[in-house]
Amino acid sequence: MDYRRLGNSGLEVSVLSLGTWITFGGIIGRGAARELVGCAFDAGINLFHSSESHAQGQAQNLLGDVIADLRLPRDAFCVSSSIGAGAVPDPRPTQRGLSHKHLRDGVDAALKRLHVEYLDLCFCQWPDQATPVEEAVTAMDALIHQGKVLYWGTSGWPVEEIAQAIDFARDNGLVAPSAEQSPYHLLHRERVERELAPLLPHPGLAVASSPADRHETKMARIDAFAHSLGAEPAALAMAWCLANPHVATVILECSSVAQFEANLRALEWVEKFDAELMAALDAALAATAM
Repeated sequence: MDYRRLGNSGLEVSVLSLGTWITFGGIIGRGAARELVGCAFDAGINLFHSSESHAQGQAQNLLGDVIADLRLPRDAFCVSSSIGAGAVPDPRPTQRGLSHKHLRDGVDAALKRLHVEYLDLCFCQWPDQATPVEEAVTAMDALIHQGKVLYWGTSGWPVEEIAQAIDFARDNGLVAPSAEQSPYHLLHRERVERELAPLLPHPGLAVASSPADRHETKMARIDAFAHSLGAEPAALAMAWCLANPHVATVILECSSVAQFEANLRALEWVEKFDAELMAALDAALAATAM
């Protein structure tokens, strides 16, 4: 496993991390979740990500349960949580968003579900037009000083608001966000490569790449190209993400150990992504438009 620093912080996270979206509390049970977390940890993954909204909190319950059952040493792994979408089907105003109240309540609830005393990383999920950016920054700074959160980031925020958060934090001696969680993959590049591009050279900001959507025609071309190289399509696609030095980690969503092990082969391809391979893959994708 390879590791990268989260922005300019001292935290080193595995380039592949394990998430819980649609899997934990959904299509896999406790036994499969336990086996998956154990295999991920043994492979060197040190970051496990969930959200308060995943299965309305049940994903975090399951993740926390299996981590505790496996007795993983707390100083050897990190847990991250997204807060903002809420953990109930029809959240009331104070049960969602990025107000100081919900961020505090959401973090406290995540700590209980995950059976940990602090979150290594907390993402403020989605922009909240009802809450000033300054309030969210101040709330996260307070949670960090209370020892409940170590690092924080944004998730799906407009570039202007991320920049505003960074500037406000640094102008007022507060802790600035270290990461932005965004979709980034072969079929969804604009957000990271165009919208976020002006911010990524900014000291301290990294990208956490979240799961991909699918475009059947283009996926067929990716599959064919990957097989021509003798690579697993998913592994090749994740290696492409990691070829971007601004990406700190790619969050895997796996429903089985076999799928996880296939995705792990992305590590074999990262160093092979030179300019020639990039150009060949782009050409294969461009052919779908003809």
